[in-house]
Amino acid sequence: MDRVYELAPGAKAQLHALVKTRLIETSEYNDDVLPEYIVVMVGNRKSCAHLCEDLEAFLGKEGATAFSLWLWDTLSRSPLVVASPDLAKPKYVVCCCGSFHCNTMHQGYVFTNNSG
Repeated sequence: MDRVYELAPGAKAQLHALVKTRLIETSEYNDDVLPEYIVVMVGNRKSCAHLCEDLEAFLGKEGATAFSLWLWDTLSRSPLVVASPDLAKPKYVVCCCGSFHCNTMHQGYVFTNNSG
């Protein structure tokens, strides 16, 4: 299941600096626009898969995958994020084709079960 993160209070600037440094090290991006976009996506609790898909236009498929996996690995060990109350709620995955039981899982989307 694709985990989402909630930013800790006051963590945006630190995450922005971390993301910008990594982008400079691994790509040709040296501006504030793409790091800010990434921080907003994390802050809006987008999944790694969603981030990766959106970054393909900027970093290419391979670069977007590598960056997204690095970021999610980094966030999993970071004090920049906090446990979201929604992370404790049961979730289910639905494929982009609309099936809850798709064996292909073309692209999975995670939804929170708000009924419980």
